[in-house]
Amino acid sequence: MEKLAAEIAEYLEILSSRERLFGIIKDEMLAVKEAYATPRRTQILDADSDVDDEDLIAREDMVVTVSHAGYIKRVPLSTYRAQRRGGKGRSGMQTKEEDFVHRLFVANTHTPVLFFSSLGRAYKEKVWRLPLAAPQARGKALVNMLRWSKRAHHDDHAAAEDESTWATLDVIFATTRGSVRRNKLSDFSDVRRNGIIAMKLDEGEAIVDVATASEAEDVLLTTKDGQCIRFAVPECACSRAARQWACAASISPTATA
Repeated sequence: MEKLAAEIAEYLEILSSRERLFGIIKDEMLAVKEAYATPRRTQILDADSDVDDEDLIAREDMVVTVSHAGYIKRVPLSTYRAQRRGGKGRSGMQTKEEDFVHRLFVANTHTPVLFFSSLGRAYKEKVWRLPLAAPQARGKALVNMLRWSKRAHHDDHAAAEDESTWATLDVIFATTRGSVRRNKLSDFSDVRRNGIIAMKLDEGEAIVDVATASEAEDVLLTTKDGQCIRFAVPECACSRAARQWACAASISPTATA
């Protein structure tokens, strides 16, 4: 009993003395270090990181949806699965009563997408920067995502393809006054955050449609009255200033016969 009483008295003394308590802890930690310590295998160096945010983004196919009112979103392609016969489908985008889905395409997260406003400015964003949303969500307004003029409305995405193929493709513009022009898609490889001028327009003129095509394709222009004209892509002027006049309401590139 005397031994137990002595141990209890010593433990109480240790607990009451902060200096002695930390001394015992230090001695025990040093003993563990000497018994089990191994040399560090990793090296910690001072160096600048060359890792970009984009390098951390996984390459994944996305379904990009753009509404007529200018709302955009991306949804992983894996979200949509094939349905059996008699399937009821699923909602792809929630829109307002007066809005509807205008464009839908599949692109990789690292694929650049070009946007053209009705005022003739071009904007560029990678797919991974587009808002990620649920299939039923409406998405985010382009005017809040891009430095979009409030006087402009969105028209179309012009390219959602690998930039290595841009040199072989043209982008065709059509305006409300029937002005048609084309540029190499590679002309828009370097686009600033606030956009660049894609096409100079006259007062009151606006872009109504944009499409990509190769020189082996034809362009079909139609009016709201049902008239149309078809011509080969090389026949369209290819210059920042040049124009070719035609009745244009929408563009649909077709393969040359």
